[in-house]
Amino acid sequence: VPNFISQALGGEPLTVYGDGSQTRSFCYVSDLVEGMVRLLRSDYTGPVNCGNPQEVTILEFARTIIRLSGSKSPIVFRPLPEDDPKVRQPDIARARKLLGWEPRVGLEEGLRRTIAFFGEKLRRDAYVAAGHDVIVVDDLSTGRQENLNPRARFHQLDIGAARTAELVRDEKPEVLNHHAAQMDVRRSVADPLFDARVNILGTIHLLEAARQAAVQRLLLVSSGGAVYGEQETYPAPETHATNPLSPYGVSKRSSELYAFFYQAEYRLPFVALRYANVYGPRQDPHGEAGVVAIFTGRMLGDEPVVVNGDGRQTRDYLYVGDVARANLLALETRATGPFNIGTGVETDVNALASLLLAAAGSRSQVRHGPPKSGEQRRSVIDCRRAAELLGWRPEVSLAEGLGRTVAWFRERAGAG
Repeated sequence: VPNFISQALGGEPLTVYGDGSQTRSFCYVSDLVEGMVRLLRSDYTGPVNCGNPQEVTILEFARTIIRLSGSKSPIVFRPLPEDDPKVRQPDIARARKLLGWEPRVGLEEGLRRTIAFFGEKLRRDAYVAAGHDVIVVDDLSTGRQENLNPRARFHQLDIGAARTAELVRDEKPEVLNHHAAQMDVRRSVADPLFDARVNILGTIHLLEAARQAAVQRLLLVSSGGAVYGEQETYPAPETHATNPLSPYGVSKRSSELYAFFYQAEYRLPFVALRYANVYGPRQDPHGEAGVVAIFTGRMLGDEPVVVNGDGRQTRDYLYVGDVARANLLALETRATGPFNIGTGVETDVNALASLLLAAAGSRSQVRHGPPKSGEQRRSVIDCRRAAELLGWRPEVSLAEGLGRTVAWFRERAGAG
């Protein structure tokens, strides 16, 4: 299972032996743990089969992983070893009778959870796995240190602190990837000075440090929704007018312009990745989290969710694994300037809530509240420039990405 999933997520071929018609029984780990716990609590001392009596062929299993991971991996066939059993199907009648146990997690649900785990690990480890020496700076005001790859060197610092600039000058990195931000649109409306201090002055602080350290390339995270404001064309290309409707959007566009100045004046090449609405595992369902994390957290508890306004406002939802790939590809290009990183597909909040209800199997009520100040009506971006110059395209569909996200949140809730 780990080999197939890792290969599918990496776009590598999946190897099936023989014609793939041999069957296997796959049981999700939480079901096995429950079986062991029940056995320990019982008086029974003999052997008990704990497995899934629903067998599946290896070929079907490989195809299911490719489909659920959104992969384009091919399947290659190799000669079947002589000792490879044709059928594996456990009889769990004894477990049912003596322990009251049987598997609860279906094959596809278990695979979604596992793919979400591996996908998140690959995303978290993307730069490290690619062989880069990574230094992470974060003040942990919203992030968590547990999300970091242990092989990355970590410094808990604010981007505006003098020590941060010293660190950049001392380490002299080849690339500075700037993701730090105040990202709450509503907070930017309520406190524009705070937003400007973090997003504009913080960016200038890093740009100055990068210039002094002779950094070779800057990757800057911008916003594919907020910088454009209410769009005139759908989806919006990078050449679309930028008329942001919130201080957050203003600060993101200002950061791009400062980066352009440093490129023109000091020859510091930059790429601004204008993200669509990013969602996925490890997003905190509190504070400044996105709607997917907020809705998922509540739906898994069958709690009501509140949609702002009529729910017909649209967004371009992008899975975090696709974002990680964009960051890797941005290291390899000589192109500069802004790149939209999105799907080009609009989804309104009502439709999003329906998709999440189905993915979570939730009974949550969907209620409507008042519209929020500074919120755009429609937002969707054209990512053809990224396809042409970075070789990047989104690979994970919204339905599949939401399934992986719900699986991750459900697993975390179970572990807690």
